[in-house]
Amino acid sequence: MHSDVIDALAKMLTQLTNLKFVFIELNNIKLSEFEMMILAKGFTDCKQIEHLTFKYMDNTVISMLDLMNFILIMAKYSPFPKLDLFFRKLSSPEWQSPEAKKKLDELGNIKYSLTKQSIHIQKFVQ
Repeated sequence: MHSDVIDALAKMLTQLTNLKFVFIELNNIKLSEFEMMILAKGFTDCKQIEHLTFKYMDNTVISMLDLMNFILIMAKYSPFPKLDLFFRKLSSPEWQSPEAKKKLDELGNIKYSLTKQSIHIQKFVQ
């Protein structure tokens, strides 16, 4: 249902060549794994953006694998010198697991903060 809107947003961002700072906040919109990958692809195609802040807040269960794939793509392949990803109201206790922390530590180029219902990722390119 949201796929068309998410796809249009992802494509539109690449066409705004003077855009340097982007702040996107999604509240109470349930994104599928497919929609998250569309967003990740759109974000990684935005070579002109210097700082991206993306906030996703929804009372839904997002699998750790789906969210980790999004974070992995953004941390490894996004061209942004500054990146802020914030996911809140997560209904998954998996974030407190040693496995989640290990996967995030393996990325190496990010700082993160995990709480019971949220995750905050920051990337700064020097």
